[in-house]
This record gives sequence, C-alpha cells and structure tokens, in this order.
Amino acid sequence: MQTITNDDLLVMVKVAERCNIACSYCYMYNGVDQSWRSRPKTLSDESLGILCDRLASYRRGHPAARMTLEIHGGEPLLLGKERTRKFLENVRRSLPPDDLFIVTQSNGILIDDEWLDMYASFDATIAISCDGPEAVHDRHRIDHRRAGTGASTARSIKKCIEFDARNGAAVFNGVLCVVDPHQDPEALLSYFFDLGVRDMDLLLPDANHFSPPSHLKDYRHESMERFFCSAFDAWLERDDPDFRIRIFETFIRAMLGQRPELDAFGGDLVPIVVVESDGSYRLIDVLSICQDGVSATSLHLAQNELEEFRSVAQRRYPKPCKECQTCEAFKTCGGGYLPHRFDGRSYERPSFYCSTLLKLHQHISRRMLQTVRE
Repeated sequence: MQTITNDDLLVMVKVAERCNIACSYCYMYNGVDQSWRSRPKTLSDESLGILCDRLASYRRGHPAARMTLEIHGGEPLLLGKERTRKFLENVRRSLPPDDLFIVTQSNGILIDDEWLDMYASFDATIAISCDGPEAVHDRHRIDHRRAGTGASTARSIKKCIEFDARNGAAVFNGVLCVVDPHQDPEALLSYFFDLGVRDMDLLLPDANHFSPPSHLKDYRHESMERFFCSAFDAWLERDDPDFRIRIFETFIRAMLGQRPELDAFGGDLVPIVVVESDGSYRLIDVLSICQDGVSATSLHLAQNELEEFRSVAQRRYPKPCKECQTCEAFKTCGGGYLPHRFDGRSYERPSFYCSTLLKLHQHISRRMLQTVRE
C-alpha cells in the first residue's frame, strides 16, 4: 500500500514473479487471477533498460512530481545481485535520489551484507514483510517445504538495523505486518519494538465479500476490530514519537484535516503503475483476488510511456459507493481499499473490513479528544 497523489508516480515493478516462500494469504499466488503462471520468471534486462528510460522521461515531463520505484515480486531478490546492481546503476545514471526514491519489498530471507552494501551505494532502501514473533509469523509465512520462515526473517531485520547503525546508513525502510487478529496486539508491538523496528505498518489481510480471509480460522470482524483498537492503545501508551505505525498516523492526520494519500484509505490509485515481468502495465495487482484479468490493460513497457497509463487508469477505477461517502469515517478510511470492496459482481460496496475501519475511526477520535481534554 503506497502514499502518492497529484502528478506523483509510483511504479511497482515485478522484477521476479516467483517466490522462495509460500505465504498462505498471498494475493498473487492464491488469487483468482493466476496469469502470473504464464509470465516470465524475471523481467528481461532489455525491459529493465526500457523502464529506466520511461522513468527518466516521466521526470522530464513532471519535474516537481514525487517519484517512487518499488522493486517487487514474487521475491525481488530472486533477480540476483548482478542483474539488480546493473539495473540500479542504470536508474541512478539519470535519476539521483532527489528525483527518485527506491524501495524493495522483500521477505528478507536472502538479505546479506552484500545486498545491503549495494542498496546503500545506490541510495536505495529495503523493507521486510514480517507478521510478528516466530510462532505468529510461521502460521502463514512458510517455505515450499512447509517450514517456518520467522527465524530467518527476524535475523534479516536485525541485520538491516545493525547495518544502518554501523554505517550511518538509512537502508532499512521498516516492516509490513499482515494482521492475524488472534494474536496479542500489545505483545506484537513489543516484539517489533524490542527487535529495533521503529517504522512499520499493520495491514488488513487481502479479502473481500466474495473471498473472505480463508487462512484465518473462525474469522470474525469483532476480533479484527478489537485487535486494531487495542493495538492503537498500546502504541499510544508507549508514547514514543520515534516508533511509527503508518495506519495510525494516517488516520490521525486525516482527522486533523489532511486528505489521506495511502491507496488503502482513499489515496489516488491512478498514479500506481504495476509493471509485470512480461513488460505489461496493470492496475493495482491486489485486484487479482477479485476477478481474472481485471487489472490488465493493453499498454506495454516497450510501446507506451508511463504517462499514457494515467488516462487508462482514470477511466477504469470506480469511486467509493454513496454509502461510504456519507459515512463519518470516510475522511479517514476513504471507503477502504478497492479490492476489499468487491462482492462478486461489482465494487459498489463498503469495504469487507468496514466495521473495523469505522470502529478504529471512532476509537481514535475518542482517544484524541481525551488527550486534548487532559
């Protein structure tokens, strides 16, 4: 989930469309759209070079835009160090750090000092997906032999934090945690804090009215509502401004009048270009949980500038339903994430997680009011 607006651009490039682990909830491999099977395992070097040219062209046309390149997968480190280095060299040749922010979203398993040295040398960052302590993480994030990956992931997070501290670098870009509401939210936050994580987000599992979160046994909305409200209380009571949780900060800023920019909460989807390993341009890839081919476009890296994608996306994305637009929580949740609104026929529904978003909005509002009164 990304933060973008106006003429800004976020390119999510699938440099590798295979993964070295098998998460039970993965939207890509377990979604309705299985088109990844027919695409190449990795994006070709030729296409990587064209992407560099497309990014530079967009910068020339939009000199004031915020631009982000998110290197994604599958598992993006499966592209390999040599090809990744060549790609980053090519990117930075025309787009220095002030012109393009680079982040890789990884499961962390393959990270070593050589990878971190490479990212530091190109002013690039890496974020790691981790769902909590080993016993929690390993419920859903396993390898292809069905062994847990929590211990390896924790080691990689520590390695990133230690690398930055040792080198005065800023390579580590935090943690994305997919929530399992059966865990203890206070213990979860303490785990990440004690590990040294200071920047993270708590993500709702990708699901909708047509496809509920089947990986969660006996799922109930009440459990998710309690989790997020309790997690907010635990975060607030820790009272550490350096410990950032993006969803909570997003809601608070929205309540103070700043329009949400995060795509899951009303941010503009139009500037998000997904480049698949065959070079095709797609809408946000989490739509793969909804319908086969729904995110496909006729545009391709080899023929089309990134700018051309915007007009196509503008026509394709539906607006939130009227029920959402008149809700008290709309200013914070924006109607929820588009893929979470699908009901098997259309997206004209509140989010599958509507009750959680509403309860969290109301809870944060009360806590903020109490804080002001104190």
